[in-house]
Amino acid sequence: MLYDWPLFLQRPEWGYTGMMDAIVTINRDEGPLAFWKGVEAVFMRNTICMLGMVYGYKEVGATSLRS
Repeated sequence: MLYDWPLFLQRPEWGYTGMMDAIVTINRDEGPLAFWKGVEAVFMRNTICMLGMVYGYKEVGATSLRS
């Protein structure tokens, strides 16, 4: 086997022994809101992308019907 699953995903500087250890440690050290860091940026990016897809699709559809 090329990698020792899932140990190749763990970085030594994180210092977690597994997923539950990471969840408990982050919750204890930073609080439950730490799991939501960056959610505003992701939400805004996805909203902009979705609006571009929806209105872009409407524009392409209207253009193809006029032809």
